[in-house]
Amino acid sequence: MDEFYNPKYSIDNAHRKITEFEATSIAFAHSKPYTFVTELDDDGVNKVHKIKLATPMPPALPELAFDAVHDLRAALDQSAYACAISAGTEKSQVRAHFPFGDIAAKSTPTNSARGSSEDIPREIFDLMVSFKPYKGGDDLLWALNRLCNTPKHKIVVPACARVGGRMADTIDINGPMSFFLPRWDRAKNEMILARGTRVFTHHDLEIATFIEMGDVDGVEGKPALEVLTYLHGRVTDIVDAVEAEALKAGLITHS
Repeated sequence: MDEFYNPKYSIDNAHRKITEFEATSIAFAHSKPYTFVTELDDDGVNKVHKIKLATPMPPALPELAFDAVHDLRAALDQSAYACAISAGTEKSQVRAHFPFGDIAAKSTPTNSARGSSEDIPREIFDLMVSFKPYKGGDDLLWALNRLCNTPKHKIVVPACARVGGRMADTIDINGPMSFFLPRWDRAKNEMILARGTRVFTHHDLEIATFIEMGDVDGVEGKPALEVLTYLHGRVTDIVDAVEAEALKAGLITHS
């Protein structure tokens, strides 16, 4: 009997979701889903030059990210549950949630002080806490819990960035021209490049399209694939360590 079958399965399933997420996000980027637009400024004189997202983000991307983080979160709880059951806790009464915390988690003298983690054996609980799953510790690991409480459609968002090239103009009208440090506006799905009276008829700009994490404390704006890949590796390490400690403590017997 493999007491850690469920957490391992959840980790493998998360890996499949992340692999599909990577392939889908690469295909989206290669499709060049943006367009260059010029709009009249509110002053009625200047032109505002922008990049706008012209193609919606594939709906599969937030779904895949959502499923992956939930599988990873489940793997942590499942490993804690397996240890609690192996230690003799009745299934109907198990309180063995992985110890995420908004402040530095600290070992406490009694199980009752550990709330929803109280049935995790002491040596396992202390090992889990050593991975610093709290804000100010491993912030990405801490954010995993937040991601699981984020609405699916907000978990990841599209973004564009200028990575090279130049704006090329053919008509030069006297007047000021302001160029901007490109910043992606999530609310409008656009990025302002320049404002002024000059007219640009073509562009030599190099634009990258990517998927970043949504409005979640600890991961907001970070490249989504990097975050998901890190979390997969981190959860794998934690579950492996918990299994090894459970074997050492005699809670489980499989090798």
